[in-house]
Amino acid sequence: MGMDLVEIVVRVEDAFGIQISDAEATRITTTRELADFVATKVPLSDEPSCLSQQSFYFLRKRFSQHLSFSPSSFYPNAWLEGFVPKENRRIVWATLQAETGANTLPDLARPIWLFWTLAAATVFVFFYVTVSVWNAFTLFWALSFGLTAAVGFGYVLAIATRPMKQNFRRRFQSVGEVARYLVANKPHVFKRDERTWTRVQILAVVREIIAEEAGIEDFADDAHFINDLHLG
Repeated sequence: MGMDLVEIVVRVEDAFGIQISDAEATRITTTRELADFVATKVPLSDEPSCLSQQSFYFLRKRFSQHLSFSPSSFYPNAWLEGFVPKENRRIVWATLQAETGANTLPDLARPIWLFWTLAAATVFVFFYVTVSVWNAFTLFWALSFGLTAAVGFGYVLAIATRPMKQNFRRRFQSVGEVARYLVANKPHVFKRDERTWTRVQILAVVREIIAEEAGIEDFADDAHFINDLHLG
C-alpha cells in the first residue's frame, strides 16, 4: 500500500474514530468500498442529515460569538477576509482554534512573497556554506555542513516570521471551503451531540478526504484508487 493510501487510511481512522488493520486496508480499492467498510465500524442512522450544512452552522455559531456580522452575510461563498480583518486576525483565529479544538481550523499562512524569500534565503545559505568549506572537507562533509546550516537557518527564520502568518491559505479563503475542511478532517467536532452516522454522511467525508489527497474533485465512487485515481 502506497503512502497516499496510507495517509487516506490514517485520516479516515481519525475522522471516524475507528481502526483499520493493514489486512483490511489492502482489500479496499474504491471510495465506495471504503465508505461501506466504515459503515460497518460506526453506529448507523437512517435520519437524513447533511454534514456540510451542519459544518456551516457550526462555523456561523462560533464566528458570531467573536465577530459582529449579519446572519445573511455569512454564506458558503462569502470570503473570510470580510469577517476577520487582518489587523487582529491572528488573535481572533487563534481564539477560534482554541475553542473549536486542535487542528479544527486550517492554520494561517505567511504572505507568498515572504514564503519565497525564506526559501531563496535558505537555498543561498546552503550553497554559501557548502562552497565556503569545500576546500577544507570532502564533498560529503561540505554538503552535510551546508545542509545543516540551511536547516538551522530555515528553522530560525520560520520561528521569527510566525507573527507574519496572517493570510488565509489559498484553498481555504471562503466560509464554504473551511466548512468542507471540517467535514474532511474533524467531522466529530460539530457532531458532538450526534453519535450516529448515515451512509450519505460517511460517503461525503470519505470523498472529501480522497479529493484532498488525490487533488481532484470529480471522480466516481467506484473508481479504482490505483488504476483510476493513481493513488500510490
